[in-house]
Amino acid sequence: MAEKEFRTGLSICGGGMLGIGPLTLLKCIESDLREISGNKTLQIQDFFDCYAGTSTGSIITALLVKGISANDAFQIFKENVASIFTKYPLYKRLNPKCPTYDHTNLLRLLKEKIGDVKMKELPSPTFIPTTRMNGKKAVEKVWDDRDEELLRFAVATSAAAPTYFDVIEKDGQSYCDGGLWANDATMVLESGMKLRFPETKLRVMVLNTGMSVPNNAYGNMSLLGWAKYLISDWIARTGNSNCFEAMANLGKENFIRISPIIDQAIELDKVERLDEVIDLWEKEYVKKKEELLAFILNEKKEA
Repeated sequence: MAEKEFRTGLSICGGGMLGIGPLTLLKCIESDLREISGNKTLQIQDFFDCYAGTSTGSIITALLVKGISANDAFQIFKENVASIFTKYPLYKRLNPKCPTYDHTNLLRLLKEKIGDVKMKELPSPTFIPTTRMNGKKAVEKVWDDRDEELLRFAVATSAAAPTYFDVIEKDGQSYCDGGLWANDATMVLESGMKLRFPETKLRVMVLNTGMSVPNNAYGNMSLLGWAKYLISDWIARTGNSNCFEAMANLGKENFIRISPIIDQAIELDKVERLDEVIDLWEKEYVKKKEELLAFILNEKKEA
């Protein structure tokens, strides 16, 4: 990649079927950019130089870096998400170690849409967090565009959400969801780019797949109450510190995070609520359209 003063990055958080939300937003942006430019073949990728994605965010990232338009990626996700969440037969789920969903259809889809391209063959710097589980190496692992590994394998490891899907195993190494330590990959993106291109300034757009849910907990709670709160509520907010730090490092003008506010969290496997999530993100785009387009086109807003 040739050196230049600024690069614009896209970071997408994990969140199961909620990934239809960021794809809705990207599709809307892409459509408006085509209308503004008069170029009907323009793609959202024409405005981003680097990518990071965790779990579902890694699936979206892979489709984009493979050259699939946001509109087509949206259609692929929408048409296949129900089959991705195909439950194992009940007799298998009676085994306490059996996850809820069979990842066969996800692996098939990755093979079909991504093929056998290797990470090192990608056209843009790309960072995909996963988690190693064999106890012999550091838990944190980031696949990037210098790795020999297949892109689809990297994505499969990042999307192996515990209790939802099987862990991914290869050469004696087990991998599971990158969201266990980097559900929001913003700092992974910033750190990776800083190490690779230390003289280059970075601008980042973050899409919070899980959206923002008001914190209704207060006062003292029991041990069980705190555990439920930490798992269901607080872990979902861990990416906020990443974004706070990235904004401080990059400058407010070089950072934007989109996270629709919802009353209650939507579970990541509730495929029947897909249209509701699409509607939420379409409305968010209407509210943030001017700001988003100005950011992507790198235009200074008038005071």
